[in-house]
Amino acid sequence: MDNKKQSLKEAFEEALGYYKKKDFKNVGIICYKILSINPDHFDSLSLLANTFAINKNFSKAKELLEKAIKIQPENTTILNNLGTAYRESGDIEKAMIFYQKVLKINSNHVNANYNLGLVFYGLKEIRKAKEYLEKTVKIQPNYAFAHYSLGNLQKELNELEKAKESYLQAIKIRPDFASAQNNLGLVLSNLGDPYSAMECYKKTLELEPKHAGAYNNLGKLYTE
Repeated sequence: MDNKKQSLKEAFEEALGYYKKKDFKNVGIICYKILSINPDHFDSLSLLANTFAINKNFSKAKELLEKAIKIQPENTTILNNLGTAYRESGDIEKAMIFYQKVLKINSNHVNANYNLGLVFYGLKEIRKAKEYLEKTVKIQPNYAFAHYSLGNLQKELNELEKAKESYLQAIKIRPDFASAQNNLGLVLSNLGDPYSAMECYKKTLELEPKHAGAYNNLGKLYTE
């Protein structure tokens, strides 16, 4: 390996170290230096895009990811991240195209299935959303947010027992999941168990003292 390649590799390792520390300013400085030497340095484009996405600058994230995907057109991580960048920018149609590209390459890609589920949920296509979310938890049973989102859909479909189980599973995976506790309370209340619902709301407020939904739901129970 020549000296330039070695120095770029070392520089990128340094950038990764800053990324793990959430020092995104130094990540940017190093990655842009690498890209000034090698504009097609895939890992720097990808890492830099992640930092912009974390800071909600999805326009810049898209720009970098579009460059990265030209280098590795079938990289499912980049395709999925592009879909998310477009979704967060409000371009749902473009987001769906990228998520579907991922699934053509790997039909069991966890994040693409989950993200398509969220897209269809946002479009109020509940049954399609449910299909993708059910597949997500089947592929990755310990995905707390997928269980939670599935529970929300089941609640909307009035599948209350299923929603209860989904929220319980999310809480089992992430005991500090305040919104799952709150929504479990809503389901339990609808199932005719106000006392257990009250405990869920109290637990929610222990985890997240400013959770407005839990305050509201607890207040309703006290006035009933």
